[in-house]
Amino acid sequence: MPAVREHDLVAIVAAFDPRTRGIVLIVSSPIRHPHRPFDQKPFRLRVGARPLEEADWLEVDGQYQQHVRERLRLLTENHEDVFRALHGTEASGAEVLALVRDHMSTHHPEIALDVHSMSPELHPLDVAGRLVQEDLCLMDREEPGDEYRLVAASLCFPSRWRLADKIGRPLSEIHQPVPHYAEQLNSATNSLFDRLTPERPIWRLNWSLLDDPALYQPTGHSAPSQATPPEQLWLRIERQTLRRLPDTRAVLFTIRIHISPLTDLVDLRDREQLAVALSGLPETMLRYKSMAGFAQEIVAWLRGQSPRSI
Repeated sequence: MPAVREHDLVAIVAAFDPRTRGIVLIVSSPIRHPHRPFDQKPFRLRVGARPLEEADWLEVDGQYQQHVRERLRLLTENHEDVFRALHGTEASGAEVLALVRDHMSTHHPEIALDVHSMSPELHPLDVAGRLVQEDLCLMDREEPGDEYRLVAASLCFPSRWRLADKIGRPLSEIHQPVPHYAEQLNSATNSLFDRLTPERPIWRLNWSLLDDPALYQPTGHSAPSQATPPEQLWLRIERQTLRRLPDTRAVLFTIRIHISPLTDLVDLRDREQLAVALSGLPETMLRYKSMAGFAQEIVAWLRGQSPRSI
């Protein structure tokens, strides 16, 4: 079965409804991502977190069925690549599963969650990752004052990082390849994790321009980039949320991926904000994000200029 590419999703989707045990048609227009993470501020790595309303925690849209099917395919064909859990994470995984089921039944009752047909041998976080469009990452620490580590994850749609490389590692090591992270963001990130409470989840956005629209992209970070026309680039936005689990006190980090062709960016304000953001990235960050080979030309295109005029 070929990998799903978000831009290929059709408007009429056939789906199995376990409530009626029949096929239903879900008719919806193709949904473009609503998030715009750009601003006019000078570049600096920042958390940029905002309060999150409980009703907005998990996103469900017209791509739900396709995304969940792709997650099931990956969890079947590439399980060790997309799911890992350290020993002793079952309780926090079960807490996540309970939160997911409660949230979906309360805020998205139109979605039928078929949990009972899944193997009872599955880790509870694995089960939860089969019900939502988000990737689910559990962070925890052994003792107060320790750095949080990635202890379990259902990671089907990574943005060019491998779960096998990160599992069990603390935040500072997970982000070690990110330029300027150690001096600009490490302290703020650890403080943010310490301050999280179950009553106040937060969310933030991240973005990149990639030459591949696949949802599953475990490799390619920092690869040399070539001159690439805008017609062959994709705007990939991550909507990330963080919340403290009330019982186990672990932290759940979710990542929802939105992808659209760069040429779909037609609003002049959006184009200028992306141009400012792209032109403000230092060379080290452009190389890290594999955008150095085309950044200048894309800034010119966004502004309707010739590359030689900037």
